[in-house]
Amino acid sequence: MGKTRGFTLIELMVTIAVFAIITMIAAPSFKNFQDQQQVDFSSKDFEKTLIQARYDALLHRKTITVHLNQTGTVSPTDLYWAVDENETMVFKTLVCTSEKWVGTAVAGVDQLTFSQDGNAQLSRGYKDQNGVDTREGVVLSGVEITLSNNNIKNYIEITPFGKVTVSKDTKQGKECS
Repeated sequence: MGKTRGFTLIELMVTIAVFAIITMIAAPSFKNFQDQQQVDFSSKDFEKTLIQARYDALLHRKTITVHLNQTGTVSPTDLYWAVDENETMVFKTLVCTSEKWVGTAVAGVDQLTFSQDGNAQLSRGYKDQNGVDTREGVVLSGVEITLSNNNIKNYIEITPFGKVTVSKDTKQGKECS
């Protein structure tokens, strides 16, 4: 009789069990990897939108408005950008206090405007005491936008002059001059 080839039933069951254990161990880190990739993609996409808006404002000498978390028809003066359903966006104004950056959360931000000279301005819409729609500009000494998905975060910083940068670290609490 010749040699038998292949697995016996017990060898096959042990192999499948070991494979299942390895898969269960790898699954959580794969989820973190997916979340990180999604936040990185969204951050870069948002950065590109902001840079394009600033570039258009400077090049065409027009005020360009980026409507945040809204959908609409893109025009020469209006761009739209919204976070994915699993992500959140938090705005903080940054102020240099006692040689450290201190961030203060700003609620309701729905527009970022780049003026003809490339400077940036945040604004938010709300209803006043009489129920009238009102728009308020947010003083911009610097803004840090936190884009997050679960515990994965990226930070987008916009200076008053409109410079946009993406980082994995927050600027809050770090030294300033």
